[in-house]
Amino acid sequence: MSKIIPGLDEIINILNGSTFIATPNGLQANITGWDKVVFDAEGLDTNSDYDHVTNYRFTPTIAGQYRLSCAVLWDWDAFVDDDRLSLAIYKNGSLYRSVQAKAIKTGTLWDISQTLSIVADANGTTDYFEVFVRNEDRDTGALLITSSWFDGNFVGRV
Repeated sequence: MSKIIPGLDEIINILNGSTFIATPNGLQANITGWDKVVFDAEGLDTNSDYDHVTNYRFTPTIAGQYRLSCAVLWDWDAFVDDDRLSLAIYKNGSLYRSVQAKAIKTGTLWDISQTLSIVADANGTTDYFEVFVRNEDRDTGALLITSSWFDGNFVGRV
């Protein structure tokens, strides 16, 4: 049976839970295979759980469920119609969830944006989350520009 009104401990955990927002400091070129997105600028990190210096990953220190979202903007002048572009959230170094888009030229532009939002369980000690991208159809460089982001927040206990 679910609770209609959460207990005081749950309310305190939600209010004190981890929240972060990270963005890239600049362009990331030469995407080959599955490449980690370097979100190296923090806009917010309430619990110091996001590493924006070395690993570019979120390692929540409070066990529970987390809403994680990311967005990337691909900008490259050499896409071909129907190139498949993937965006993924990895958990503990392995693919956890992903989305795929196809490149379709609009006028002279090839700007393609993708977003992904999930809810994932984290154990509060060793689980970590990262964002990766891939051009599925060619091993050559695409650019991610600074309209990209990775964020997340604690939503409750499991």
